Amino acid sequence: MPCCEAAVILKRSVNGIQFFAHKAVGSCESKPETAEHIELKMMAVRAARAAGWEATTEVDGISPSGMEWRADVLATKGDLKRAIEVQWSGQTSEETLARQARYVDSDVVCLWLFRQPGFPVQAD
Repeated sequence: MPCCEAAVILKRSVNGIQFFAHKAVGSCESKPETAEHIELKMMAVRAARAAGWEATTEVDGISPSGMEWRADVLATKGDLKRAIEVQWSGQTSEETLARQARYVDSDVVCLWLFRQPGFPVQAD
């Protein structure tokens, strides 16, 4: 697993989407993704590919200033990079803005998909 280097097992959601999960419960502090989250990421990948973009899930990057990030989905077309974040769990505005700053620093435009209402929309 990219979160902790643990062994994985292939699973299939109730809707037929295949995904990897931790083979055994261990010391990983990362919360497992829900089947819904995985399916939404795969929908984003399919939509990006249908629009002519190359798209992959769980892509790691590092900004020019050394800030690490991992995109749920990263779509590329030539020099253009677009991240898609499916933020279904709660996250503070401060954390979202910090994550967005890492994308901006990396010249990646990010589309955020939120479940929770009320996130303050800003030009930044």
